Amino acid sequence: RFATLEEVIDHYSDGVKDHPNLSATMRRPSGEPVHLDFTQEQKDALIAFMKTLTDHDLVNEEKYSDPFINQ
Repeated sequence: RFATLEEVIDHYSDGVKDHPNLSATMRRPSGEPVHLDFTQEQKDALIAFMKTLTDHDLVNEEKYSDPFINQ
């Protein structure tokens, strides 16, 4: 549905639409969908933070490839 992290952030910032299956946590007390209304600066900061959580070395490290091997 979303090709980039930026698209996901934009969606939650101002693209959430009303739907019968929309979680109650994504609704205001009035029933309207919640929009997080991020500024561009907040979006940029959130994306920068999320990118710090990516660790390609860990996920490709051979010694972590099988959790059932005692090391």
